[in-house]
Amino acid sequence: MLRSISAALVCAASISVQAFEVQLPQYISPGEQVVMSAGPIAQYDEFAWQSSSFNVQLQSYGDKQQFAALKLPKYANDSQISVYTYGLQGWSYETQQNVIEVRANKPKLPSSIDIVGPSSLLLDQPNVLVLQGVAPNTNISWQAVDDNGSDQGVQLQSVADNQLELSLDSAAFQGETIHVLATINLSGWQYQVTQSFNLEGQAPPPNLVINTQNTYQEFKAGTLSAFVEHTLPEDEVTFKWRVIAKGNAETVQLSTSEQAQTQVQVDGIDTVSKVTLAVNATVRSTEKTVSLNKEFDISVLPNKAPTLSFNTTKTQLWAGESMALSVTSADPEQDAVTLDVKNLSTDLVALTKQGSGYVITAKAITSDEQAKFKLMATDEWGNETFEQITLPVRRLPTVSFSHLRRLYAHSPGTLKAAIDIPMNDVKKITWQQRFGEQVQLTTPAEMTTDFMAKSGGSELGFAVHLTLSEDVTVSANTNLTVLSSQRLNDTGDVLYVDKQGNWTQHIADSLAGLDALVGRDAASVLLKQGAGPQGFDFNFLSEQGDVVAAFSTQAVCLRDNHTGFVWLLKTAANGDLQSKQNINQINSNITALNEKQRCGMQTWRLPNAEQLLSVLSTHKSEHTLHWLTATEAGLGQVFSRLQLLSATKKADQNYIINWHPSTLTSSWMSSQNAYHFLLMAGE
Repeated sequence: MLRSISAALVCAASISVQAFEVQLPQYISPGEQVVMSAGPIAQYDEFAWQSSSFNVQLQSYGDKQQFAALKLPKYANDSQISVYTYGLQGWSYETQQNVIEVRANKPKLPSSIDIVGPSSLLLDQPNVLVLQGVAPNTNISWQAVDDNGSDQGVQLQSVADNQLELSLDSAAFQGETIHVLATINLSGWQYQVTQSFNLEGQAPPPNLVINTQNTYQEFKAGTLSAFVEHTLPEDEVTFKWRVIAKGNAETVQLSTSEQAQTQVQVDGIDTVSKVTLAVNATVRSTEKTVSLNKEFDISVLPNKAPTLSFNTTKTQLWAGESMALSVTSADPEQDAVTLDVKNLSTDLVALTKQGSGYVITAKAITSDEQAKFKLMATDEWGNETFEQITLPVRRLPTVSFSHLRRLYAHSPGTLKAAIDIPMNDVKKITWQQRFGEQVQLTTPAEMTTDFMAKSGGSELGFAVHLTLSEDVTVSANTNLTVLSSQRLNDTGDVLYVDKQGNWTQHIADSLAGLDALVGRDAASVLLKQGAGPQGFDFNFLSEQGDVVAAFSTQAVCLRDNHTGFVWLLKTAANGDLQSKQNINQINSNITALNEKQRCGMQTWRLPNAEQLLSVLSTHKSEHTLHWLTATEAGLGQVFSRLQLLSATKKADQNYIINWHPSTLTSSWMSSQNAYHFLLMAGE
């Protein structure tokens, strides 16, 4: 058949032959087999058949292959099938294309339709057969073959709408049974009515019957069985199975080849595969030996890989945190499945098996990372499905504190913390006092809490707890010292007073108990970090808080190395010492300084009376105002009387320090007035 088709396609037809017709149904349903026929056949050497669908089974037969049986498997999803019929004559050919539509729910054939005839047929004379139960003018296609499918010696002649004369030539027909097939089309569907007739005086011959499953599964043994009907008890029947064509399978194995029943196993297919098998049955009786052969096809479905799914109890992990991972699988063929999980990030997380699931624990890390895992499901045949998942692993935040470490008794304190991760990662913030005299904490902002210190001379310990998840809390501790009294400078007075009340530079003439006789001002040898008049020890600071040379043009602040206070220099850039401002203007300046963190400080404020007095002196020529204004004493800068505002208050009045080059006085004055002022920072 294939030789004829190939030759016809290679050589163009040069001879025109009479067209033939193809009889076939309009519809076919999944799982159905239909018969097609081509005719007239006299002028053709052979017929060939092809289909547009790889799902169908197409088998031609007849002396010139003019008949074809087309079987559509149950699993086929075709919507229509094109059938190509080639009538071959030498190197010429004629082609017919027809289309069969695939439909479900084929109507049943009425039970009244059947083939009737004599109980046994006679050789060499007409035998009349009738297809009863059909309407007049119904198109009927008749076929008749022996047990081997041959129509040799068979002659058919239609004599009426539903009648057939069947003649069997005794010289050519060697069978003992004739099988008659009437094919009819009703409402576009094809129906086949069959009937077998024995020859007069002849017992029905042995007939080989094959039983198969509807479908077969890759890797799994399926059953094939055969038996021979119309045999006698004393007949000996043997079987021989064999593989004709493997299709696209790697291997096709039979469990036994010489039994009536065998198992077939097909391995190594990716798609639905058709496998062709054959069985031979040999029947030995006392009179003769009959050999029966049949080829048949089975459809084998590929074994599919298992499906894979997983679930985690959390979407991310903080360092040190754990979570559960569950992995499940389902196999389409209900095969046994092995699950495996591989940790691809052993430096980031630990993976442990726990029951039917897993536990993932994040390790300590210094930066946010992505942990990766490979999930695999493998069935018993080696079909594998895998999936790679990614899990964010977060480092724990670092907590830093930027509040004062010392404060004085009965003064307000503020605790302020900062973290190096986004605040929206924190679920809850809690402040707690760890030790020391109990204080009341209030929280005006997320990372800040306020309190009022009580008695001095004690240590206070606090902790901030940051809840990152239900299982992870990061805590950090901070301590403060509550001071009983302030450490202040001397007055800077180095002159003495004699018994007559006059100033003198001679210590021998001085009255006892004067400030110049005690403290840092009186020390003959005084170690200083920087420089300054009398007992004062100063360093000039830059905008960033770094030490610069004394009276440098880069100087912005002045640090008192004895008290630790930092003072804003009164210059043209920061505001002249001689200019006055009211309390609102001063507070506005303080806010700006803290926002800019001038000289690295963010605790700028107006000094109280004691703090203000700690930086003032009354030396006639070398007083501290030269240092507070960054003007060297030798340049001749003259300072007039100053009214310096302090933060010390009572009612609606502030304590004012009146400075003269040689004297200091004080008074309580209204808070609403404008005054000279100095600003300080530090604990």
